[in-house]
Amino acid sequence: MPQPLTYPALKIVLEYLELMKRFHITKRSSSLRRIEKLVPIRVKELSISESYLFLNDEQVSIDTAREMDFYLTGRPNYVCNKVTLGGPFTDITLPPDFKILTKELISQMRYFVTYLPVIDPRSFPLRKLFTQIEEPAHFDHPILRSVDELEIEDGYDGMLPFIDENITNKTVVFSSCDVPHDDVLKLIRNWEKNGKELGTTYKFDDYKAGSQMSTMCQLKKKLSEFKNKRYNGTTESPFLIIPIDNTTSCINVYSTGQTGEFETILKVEHAKQKRKKSQRSEDAPVTCKKAKR
Repeated sequence: MPQPLTYPALKIVLEYLELMKRFHITKRSSSLRRIEKLVPIRVKELSISESYLFLNDEQVSIDTAREMDFYLTGRPNYVCNKVTLGGPFTDITLPPDFKILTKELISQMRYFVTYLPVIDPRSFPLRKLFTQIEEPAHFDHPILRSVDELEIEDGYDGMLPFIDENITNKTVVFSSCDVPHDDVLKLIRNWEKNGKELGTTYKFDDYKAGSQMSTMCQLKKKLSEFKNKRYNGTTESPFLIIPIDNTTSCINVYSTGQTGEFETILKVEHAKQKRKKSQRSEDAPVTCKKAKR
């Protein structure tokens, strides 16, 4: 008669068993369920709505108390790269002992603090945070200030200059934010004159893409003296190169898509020295010379 699996062996089997098979097996055994709930669930993406739990590409119902208990209650070990919570119809009360260990939190249509009780403290600092912002005070939270990439949903009037003056996150993405192109232009002029930390990246969704009023189109007109003569039409090639005063850095302005009208991206990067045909060494940063205006 074969020996039964010990707990350590069973734990390893359950942790690396295909997830839906794991659920199917443990649903049939109350004793196995008690063990299984202590074993981490590892997925790339986790999303929770009012009635469904999305685990990577799999969808399971949590519409009843019994389903909620099986999938969420007593599980302190959901481990994922990215978790999405919230949305237009999500008003769900998650179990107090349910915890998620993640590096990216997507808080849709809500300020992210709503969901902090279910985020394992070991998750911080987060790599990326997507959140709704409605007022300047929302930027004061230390978790928001510590993320590598901050993505903002909606926003408010005058938000861009406030962020530039007060927020130190190196990458800021303005998603679902119709930022006035004049504010973007003022931002560039400020960086050009006063400098900005190397590696700083701001991304703007361009909702007027394809029209003369798009952000990228306006920047092309008003900063035409900085047009990149070697622009090759790819997303890796900046359309504009704006030298920053008294530094070896430039503001490179990129666009996504073949038309260059979907997203406008500002990056503070090293200026590149032009190479002769016979030169094989890598580009070295040099002080930029101002274009004549």
